[in-house]
Amino acid sequence: MNPQHRPWTDAELALLGTDTDAAVAARIGRTLTAVLRRRRDLAISAYTTHARAWTAAELARLGTVADEQLAQELGCRRITVMRKRRALGIGCSAPANVPRKFRRRRRRSSLR
Repeated sequence: MNPQHRPWTDAELALLGTDTDAAVAARIGRTLTAVLRRRRDLAISAYTTHARAWTAAELARLGTVADEQLAQELGCRRITVMRKRRALGIGCSAPANVPRKFRRRRRRSSLR
């Protein structure tokens, strides 16, 4: 057994997932890797500060404007808007949301 290894206490385990792994590691005197591995082994979700509450008005705008535009207006990342729209099963009716390979090409008229 590694002489530097010490068993996890109940108090240390209770801190997992309550703050960032780096903050928990510094607080309990363990490495970041040790905290990360232990949290994952116990299937404890990572602490997140990214969760945002969506208002009804914001949800209503999903899919009606480009994800990039809505993200700028809301002050969040485009991926956040895209994931929320997809999670709610809202299609991408705004042209900028449609991947290029699926956009209709304008056909040039053969009559000139």
